[in-house]
Amino acid sequence: MSKKTFPISFDFERVLRTLAKEIYDTPMAFLRENVQNAVDALRLLLVDSPNGEGGRIDIRIDGNLAVIRDNGIGMSEYELQNLFWKIGASGKNTPEARRAGCIGTFGIGGFANFGVCRKLTVTSKKRGSDGCCTSLSKDDFKESTPHVMCVMSEDAAPHGTIIEAQLEDVPNVDELKDYIKTFVRYVPESVFFNGDKVSGKKFVEDESLSKFTEISHNVENLSMAGGGRVSVRYFKDERGTVIVKIDNAQMDDMPVECKGLVRLHKGTIEVFKRGFKLCNINVSSSTGITGKINSDTMQPTAGRDSLSAESQQFVNAICKTIEQRAIELIIESRELLAQHTRILGQVVHGGLVERLGNMEVNLADGTKITLEELRKSSEAGRKIYFGSRVDKELLDVLQAAGNLIVILSADRNRRLAEETYLGRFCAGASYESLVEIREIYKDLSTFEIEFLTDLEMTIRLRYEVYDFKVVSAAITGGVPVCLKGKQNGKLKIYVDVRHKEIERLKPLEGSPLLYSMATEFCKEYLSNALKAKSPKFFGSGAMDFDELIKRRAEVWKLVEADVFTEIKGVDLTDSGAREAYRHSRAGIQETFVSTDIKSVEVGEVIASENDIREEEADSDTKRTPKILRIIDKSGNLRIDGYYFKLMDGPAKAFGNDIQAMDESSLFWFGNRITYAFTDLQEVAFHYELRLQEIIVVETGAAEIDTGALVELKRPIQEYHGAMFLPIPRELEKHLVPTPEKEVLIRVNYDWFDLNRGRAWPL
Repeated sequence: MSKKTFPISFDFERVLRTLAKEIYDTPMAFLRENVQNAVDALRLLLVDSPNGEGGRIDIRIDGNLAVIRDNGIGMSEYELQNLFWKIGASGKNTPEARRAGCIGTFGIGGFANFGVCRKLTVTSKKRGSDGCCTSLSKDDFKESTPHVMCVMSEDAAPHGTIIEAQLEDVPNVDELKDYIKTFVRYVPESVFFNGDKVSGKKFVEDESLSKFTEISHNVENLSMAGGGRVSVRYFKDERGTVIVKIDNAQMDDMPVECKGLVRLHKGTIEVFKRGFKLCNINVSSSTGITGKINSDTMQPTAGRDSLSAESQQFVNAICKTIEQRAIELIIESRELLAQHTRILGQVVHGGLVERLGNMEVNLADGTKITLEELRKSSEAGRKIYFGSRVDKELLDVLQAAGNLIVILSADRNRRLAEETYLGRFCAGASYESLVEIREIYKDLSTFEIEFLTDLEMTIRLRYEVYDFKVVSAAITGGVPVCLKGKQNGKLKIYVDVRHKEIERLKPLEGSPLLYSMATEFCKEYLSNALKAKSPKFFGSGAMDFDELIKRRAEVWKLVEADVFTEIKGVDLTDSGAREAYRHSRAGIQETFVSTDIKSVEVGEVIASENDIREEEADSDTKRTPKILRIIDKSGNLRIDGYYFKLMDGPAKAFGNDIQAMDESSLFWFGNRITYAFTDLQEVAFHYELRLQEIIVVETGAAEIDTGALVELKRPIQEYHGAMFLPIPRELEKHLVPTPEKEVLIRVNYDWFDLNRGRAWPL
């Protein structure tokens, strides 16, 4: 059997067009690749002649003519023929080229320029060789084997290369300039575009770092996974974004030139090789990293739009090392943690969650607290609950019971970190299904019935809510009360009358003081929910000041007249005396003596019906005491001490409103003592006592008279139709008379509309 052979044939023009379209399909890509070759030529010359003259590249665009000239190492006729005009050949795979920092090594050749060129002319001269000019046009592709024209020329003398391209279309000059500038702005060689210098910018401007705050304060030499080290410094900007300056690197115990500036922010990394931009890449990161890295080790792929596998691995190792150390710095700073929640998933999976103590979380009352503070509260015995479902009525009850309630973040990573920390280190539990009704109590004791009755009366009088039902029931979750019911339906208030918070009040059974404690219980556990349904309050919980005036003004006018008639020594029928009184900073002045004190013992024996009737009958024949003393013989009611009588006028007109206030406190300075009650939003009531003497409080080793502010920890008490305000123990010696001492006091009181700047003096 005879054998035949035949040569492999191909359509040269079609192959060339395909190659050109893939590599240099726009004037921009053409310009980038030829400027890159010019930069390589300058660098090779510097290796060949270290003491030579400075290198320069000039780019000229005139219509559709593009000229790129450099005074680099140049090419001989042999190199033009066998390297530039030959596909697959390259003269940059030598030790000298690698030492010079050459960028291109793939040998695509000059033919690829015809993706955008009609004709290409290359004139070059190498020292020690004759210069020559070569050219090729698309018309030459019609030949089966096109030939490059070559003539002798010294136009590139003394050395260097000139590339002239007749482009298919007229390019946008401004776009070309901006484009090439992104690639050469950091190269040390001088590159000019139509006479303007577009290179030579410093890769990292030290002066630009001065506007940032340094976090680590020293250069850190970090070990990279897989070997190698990288030297970095950490900064943060005014927004809290972490910025990292890369100073150098080391691979295989050898130093590697590596500079960079990156941010922990989602984006891409610009990769440069000795200042020339290669491409943009993405790196795997939980925080997101963007910025720029410059290193002689970088190597592009043939397509120029990505890095080689080794270079990509090197960049990934640097970024991963930077990120790991950044996470450690971030979790040490409350401010940085708030800005970089993206790291939290990695923190949890990396076993660093215990170090999140600086992270702030949101409590159900709208305040913020750190996880470390919650951990300490848990260790001190407070219960921590968390969840994402916002059931305001449930959360109010849980908070009132002394628990700390964390509302979890909607951010997935942050929520994971919060749940993990709270569960592991705060004994935290979810409140989502915590509170349920276990059973309805059937047989109630007389105390339980009395407490529920007082609670119902408080709800009606204090909050003017009527469409509700109180049910006695056992409740899970350790809370004494919970609210159920549809938004527009009747409110059901479930009360665990056998809860310890209520059972401790059993010694008050049959006493008028039980009503005061039911009022305090309602305020503590139900106040916010009731305000939302009460006509006395806005939806925000603030008291309606205008409604308050409208409802109480007429009542107060009658009370005010009654107060005037009780003033001793003032004839209110005389207009002059009446006017003088009005200018005396209107108030009531009375002298208190020890006989004004009424002592009531509670907590030892439950009063019988006969005892109650006798006490009520006795109160009818005697005047109401000005000072009430409660003696708690049970020792666990927490109400024992002295109480100061609120004047009848404000007590009758505003007593219910005062007791519904969210916060009650007392402050003193000089000779004035002021009780302050406020809804914490708009309305405040002040009840001021002025003494004849300066208040001096003993504080142990010294005495002070500068005043102080204290929270009223004991509730207001109601006793036989009168209201009594608790007297702090440090002020008892100033307000409580003795057989040897009388106390003279002037009383004033005012309502304030805080948001609208109005006052209502009474």
